[in-house]
Amino acid sequence: MSDLSEDYGKRKEEILERSRNTTNDEGLENAKKSGIDWGLIFSAVSVAIPLLVFSIITQQYLVAYAIFAMNGAFIAGRFFTIYRFTKNRQDIIFTLIGVISAICGIATFVIEVVRG
Repeated sequence: MSDLSEDYGKRKEEILERSRNTTNDEGLENAKKSGIDWGLIFSAVSVAIPLLVFSIITQQYLVAYAIFAMNGAFIAGRFFTIYRFTKNRQDIIFTLIGVISAICGIATFVIEVVRG
């Protein structure tokens, strides 16, 4: 029984030592994630929405298609990254929705540019 407790103690010390040696700062990681969230909100409010409104008013929809494609790509990338860790079905569904949105936005943009 003492062999098990010695092994446990050694393993515990090894794990603690590895943890001390890593440079992962959870606070910094959370700040980065929060920054991405706020960056998306800020970009949507300050840039995307005014450009979308302007393109609707002027009836020049190329900007709207491009923004739609970029948002779809961002959503796909974000949810796929989450899915890789959680394996949550909802995350892969949102990934697929983002991919489809990005493809539709790009296709519509290209078609409109080619048609002139």
